[in-house]
Amino acid sequence: MSLQKHIYLLILSLLLGALLAVIVYFCRFNPEVPQTPCSSTMNNGLFMDDDNRRYSFSGGVTWWPKEKKISFFGVKKVNENLITVKRVLSLDQVQQSHNVISARVAQVSIAPGDSLGKNAVMFSGKGDSIMMMFKRLNHNSWLLMLNDNWILMCANK
Repeated sequence: MSLQKHIYLLILSLLLGALLAVIVYFCRFNPEVPQTPCSSTMNNGLFMDDDNRRYSFSGGVTWWPKEKKISFFGVKKVNENLITVKRVLSLDQVQQSHNVISARVAQVSIAPGDSLGKNAVMFSGKGDSIMMMFKRLNHNSWLLMLNDNWILMCANK
């Protein structure tokens, strides 16, 4: 074999190795769901509650993947009433399939400043199922659909 063919084979091997490294990197190191806490801030998000009443919510929602928790705090405005919401949903039976995480709410922790009421539910109540679907937007941001009706932009901060 001539020296020229050896150089072509060497270049081809390097290119194939680089391509394989890029493919492995994106498959292995580009997760479909956030691996670190992912937060979203809303300002006057318009929603419907379980009683089909319109309300707006201003506050923050954070998904804590290692702790398997969702925390949210803010102000829920129904008609002209302002209701403070400060809760943490602890999850169990957490299962992930690609970009979808499903779980059950094991416990709802309500902070002393929460004025929503112990029987009121946001997202899901104790024992209920919860589903989160993530769509990656860029390196640190995901679009999050929560229980088929909450759509947020979630970012690692």
